[in-house]
Amino acid sequence: MIYCSHCGAGNIDDGSYCIRCGSRLGHLNDPRDRATSSEESAGLLREHHGDGIDDHSPITANTGPRRGAKKLPRWAVLAVALVVGGSVTAGLALHGHGRGPVTSAPKTRASPTSNGNYLNRPTALASDGRHLWVANGDNSITELNLSNGSLVRTIQDPGGPLALVSVGDHLWVANGDNSITKLNLNNGSVVRTIQDPGGPLALVSVGDHLWVANAGDSVAELNLNNGSLVRTISGAPYDFNEPFALASDGSHLWVANYNGSSITELNLSDGSLVRIISGASYGVNGPDALAADGTHLWVANDSMFYGNSFTLTELNLSDGSLVRIISGASYGFNYPQALASDGSHLWVANSGDSSGSGNANSITELNLNNGSLVRTISGGPYYFNFPEALASDGSHLWVANKGGSSVTELNSSNGSLVRTISKGS
Repeated sequence: MIYCSHCGAGNIDDGSYCIRCGSRLGHLNDPRDRATSSEESAGLLREHHGDGIDDHSPITANTGPRRGAKKLPRWAVLAVALVVGGSVTAGLALHGHGRGPVTSAPKTRASPTSNGNYLNRPTALASDGRHLWVANGDNSITELNLSNGSLVRTIQDPGGPLALVSVGDHLWVANGDNSITKLNLNNGSVVRTIQDPGGPLALVSVGDHLWVANAGDSVAELNLNNGSLVRTISGAPYDFNEPFALASDGSHLWVANYNGSSITELNLSDGSLVRIISGASYGVNGPDALAADGTHLWVANDSMFYGNSFTLTELNLSDGSLVRIISGASYGFNYPQALASDGSHLWVANSGDSSGSGNANSITELNLNNGSLVRTISGGPYYFNFPEALASDGSHLWVANKGGSSVTELNSSNGSLVRTISKGS
């Protein structure tokens, strides 16, 4: 057994990457490292139907004081773009002065190709209702038809795509080389590249603006029309501390601070601070994913809560007050990495391994009205393997499996399997 120096998870002796956090084992960890799997060699477009869904009766959520457990490092876990009913919810940061993104002329660093691998260690998803874009760990972006999962094109992106957001006819990409790329969705060509020394991790679009969460503890606001910087927000009043996820309701922006175990709320109109939510009573502990349903904000807590289990925190959007903290073995939370909602249900991607509590490599579905459990989905037919990102269009749910180099498509209505799309050419 080899134990990861980052997250402490146990791994089989012949493994090269940590099965929980994706870090390279026995080496100096690189943020680009991803988990790999023997499934990458399958080269198949699979379609399966069958078992793997465990239905449960509703369970009352419980609350309690947060345990002062040591937080798990996030160096090897990268940002997720979360698509909710055609809009994107993800992470970002901003401030009114200091060095910000610089727009450059269009470059040819990314180019569309008609062949190549479908998928390779996918970590982010975005959709416009017709196509699904997948950010891969081999510095490429794969475009798929939502209707049948077929390959449209593969776009080479040597910048290292970490997060995606689809806006109109364009796809915005946050890259690991401290840049943001704007692509033309019609042909995959590069419109412009914006240098962002802050280190973009997550993106969310609201109106004509793009918000970016930066690893340098800041949030940047950009003009979608020309890529120009509107403002950068940082500093003590905002308490950004590894901002890792973003969500918006159109007037406010919420920022999940992973290392700070807090949520920062901003006014979108001017970037001013509304409030900071933290403390044991909220149960916010290592937040790394957010989803807003118009009334409530949902927070996935990646660090263990009191009672040695992972949790979800539900807050009122209007005043930041606590609605409930959801936990318990029946929910199967296990290092929750991503959230997606269709307005009535919430899906949680559990990427943990068997050494943690809950269900490893599974999806938990909740009722948005009361937080009750609808079902947990796992098992062989689904090929979940370190699920890292989710996307929903209201009728289907797509799951990016970083460890399996695949994307799993589910029916939102009953959790049944539609197909699994894996690496191919």
